[in-house]
Amino acid sequence: MTRHIVLGNHSLLINIDKWFQVRDIYFPHVGMENHVRGHAHRIGVYTDRRLSWINEENWERKPAYKKNTLVSENRAVNRELGVELLLEESVCCKDNIFLRKITVKNLQDRPREVGLFFNQDFHLCGDGIGDTAVYQMDHNVIVHYKRARYFLIGILKSNRKDEIASDIDDYAIGYSENEGLKGTYVDAEDGVLSKNPVAHGSIDSTVGVSLQLQGNGTETIYYYLTAGKNFKDVYELNDLVMEKGPESLLKHTEDYQREWVSRQTIDLSGLEPRLVDLYKRSLLTIKTQADIHGAIIAANDSDNIQFNHDTYSYMWPRDGALQRWSTCINCHN
Repeated sequence: MTRHIVLGNHSLLINIDKWFQVRDIYFPHVGMENHVRGHAHRIGVYTDRRLSWINEENWERKPAYKKNTLVSENRAVNRELGVELLLEESVCCKDNIFLRKITVKNLQDRPREVGLFFNQDFHLCGDGIGDTAVYQMDHNVIVHYKRARYFLIGILKSNRKDEIASDIDDYAIGYSENEGLKGTYVDAEDGVLSKNPVAHGSIDSTVGVSLQLQGNGTETIYYYLTAGKNFKDVYELNDLVMEKGPESLLKHTEDYQREWVSRQTIDLSGLEPRLVDLYKRSLLTIKTQADIHGAIIAANDSDNIQFNHDTYSYMWPRDGALQRWSTCINCHN
């Protein structure tokens, strides 16, 4: 695999590259439908009349996980812009929810307005043909869907809310990869989106949020994505994020993963601490590659498609047979 961060719960698998972009989303089975197929979901920062996507060269990036978890601790710094980001990302252990807790730090000693933009470039069911995206005014969210595959995107500026609407400040839905159109992420270059509410075909979407930062101050927002097979599924998960708050969901997943990876009975006392950490990291990584119905997939990312129009998302009976039965059982607990 060529992805630096993998997050999953046996039904929803999300791969993040070294530029902190989502590049693969598998749902509802690990290794089958890839709803991004390698197209980058970009993150951009707009301040002082300048937009910078964090895959650009003027960013310093350090990918990492929190110890003994599948929660990321990715850091990105742009010293030219005077902005630092901490991205703590997770797929909930039980529910098909992808959460991003993003802490934004102003590295300058003056108050500033900082905008964050998130681009979604779905290719639903692995092809991107006949996709639809719509802005839902009542909940202030965007939903991408085709047939029985639905993905809802929202943003929260605080951990808890008393209303049903998310905190998206700006949005655009439009066309990409057709007649020279690149996508709505280009619309973010001036810091303002078109607010076009719906499109279908080869499409993408971008959402934005604006923050007021004090000199050397920090602010935190939560980006979330829910996955389901119909509108009811994704809205129920959206309600769950609102009711419990993203912090509670992040903590529950983090606690569960630490407990799970420490459940093994093998005596590791004779190993160096770094080898114990590597062993536990390997268990957690293998866990993300196991499907809810038990298949252990060889490798899940879309880069191989570029070379021979194939993937390596296969379950090899030989490899599966070599896995300890106890590991297979643990993957379902």
